[in-house]
Amino acid sequence: MSSISVAIESNPSDKRSNEIAFTFVLDNPTDAPVYIAALSPVLPEGATLPETKDLATHALATQHQALCAELTEIANAQLMLASAETRKRAARVIGEIVREAYFNVSKLFGYVAATLFKVSNPFHDQVQHRLRALGYTIGSVADAEDVEIALGQYAEPELRVYADLFGVKLAQLRRLEGEMHTPESRRAIAVVEAQSSFSTTYVLRFRRSTVNQRKYSFNIEATVYGTDSEALQVKSASARAVISPAPYALSLTAIFAALLGSAVAFLTGLPGDVAITAVDPKQALTHFATEGLVGVILAMVAFNAYENIDAFKKMEVSASWRGALLVGFLCGAFTERIIDALKVLVGAQ
Repeated sequence: MSSISVAIESNPSDKRSNEIAFTFVLDNPTDAPVYIAALSPVLPEGATLPETKDLATHALATQHQALCAELTEIANAQLMLASAETRKRAARVIGEIVREAYFNVSKLFGYVAATLFKVSNPFHDQVQHRLRALGYTIGSVADAEDVEIALGQYAEPELRVYADLFGVKLAQLRRLEGEMHTPESRRAIAVVEAQSSFSTTYVLRFRRSTVNQRKYSFNIEATVYGTDSEALQVKSASARAVISPAPYALSLTAIFAALLGSAVAFLTGLPGDVAITAVDPKQALTHFATEGLVGVILAMVAFNAYENIDAFKKMEVSASWRGALLVGFLCGAFTERIIDALKVLVGAQ
């Protein structure tokens, strides 16, 4: 057991995303199988794991729910065929729903639209909902046994197939509930065969900061054992994640920096003998309405795609307010040069 190793590999699909996939890997180099009793993700503050479920319990609960639904359907089908009174009550329920739809234009329109466009049919849903109240609802072995006794009064030979099928499903439900009541510590969610490995992926969603990057540490603890006589052991692994700030804040920073860069380009482009106070306001406004606007657009595009731009890769620009400030300022200050470079890149010059 000491030679068993665990690790977490991060698989970020996008550097800007606040959702990261982590792959937990357990390697079993021994000659005997290893049983995983539990996997426990330890989430840092500000991180969430959507739809966190215990794998073993969830799988058994899903099977249990499906078996109970099948038993309910079999019992109600047998009841509907055997009881004339139940059939009359079902017909009255359907008639009531039809009358409600006839006198309610919106409901009638909804039924017709659902039928024409092949979407969820509210008429069918209402019928099923009300008919369920006329029959049985099974949620456990005890419920199924009570229903079996109640259906015993209908002993017609043609209904025997329903009784036999109900008995088979009930036996399956008994075995499943027996398995669900086994001790949690010895219920394996996975078996790692000898000389093999086990892996599972968790997708975590992290809370963003407004302007600064956030660093998180994610841990997973695996409870394992070799045989029923061996004590449980806990193996743990960890991984780090760096989450970029809120996109809207970075975009606003890039826009502001582009305007600053455009202002610097305008002021440094003035003749040396012209004072700032002597600048024609119309000339300045025209500059910001043309060069400034182009710089803003370039900043938005460049900052949101700088991972694909070699120049910014060499500068090691980060997805933070500092990176947004730098990219925005450069796009605003050197708008013409960047436009010329783009024209050469696409072959326009």
